[in-house]
Amino acid sequence: MDDIAEKCGISKKTIYRHFQNKDDLLYEAIKLEAFEVKKNIDRIRLKNDNALEELQKFFKYINNVARVISPSFGRDLKKYHNSNLFKAITFKDKIIIPFVIGNLEKGKREGLYKEDIDAVEICKSYDELSNAVYFNYYFTDSSINSKSLEFLSTLFLYGLVSKIGWEHLHKP
Repeated sequence: MDDIAEKCGISKKTIYRHFQNKDDLLYEAIKLEAFEVKKNIDRIRLKNDNALEELQKFFKYINNVARVISPSFGRDLKKYHNSNLFKAITFKDKIIIPFVIGNLEKGKREGLYKEDIDAVEICKSYDELSNAVYFNYYFTDSSINSKSLEFLSTLFLYGLVSKIGWEHLHKP
């Protein structure tokens, strides 16, 4: 709290007037970020012609977010602020997961994704793998995490697409 107060140019007393403790401050920061993520996902959803373009822009956005969040943040959240970790996961489950499942169903209807994919299972698998990349104790460099997430997203995307989707991916 001392560091936060110093960087904000205010006293700790002022911070504690607005937040009960560190966990409360952290929760509010997570909530604010979740709101920003939702706003950007809604923007992505509205601006794209098809599910494939939508998913590509979503992956680009999420990878950019991952690039600026230190991997130690996830580890510290898990180690010292477990209740906030579960709240962050809840936001992800309410915002990101439904978006991706909806995108997968939309892509199947558009013929851009394989008809036989199970949107819920595929989404859960991607979520587990991306969590493993992000929360992995061996990764301490956010650029490595970002590159790993980009690679995982590319694999995920190519595993989804139908022949028509493949052609869309390779349009000049």
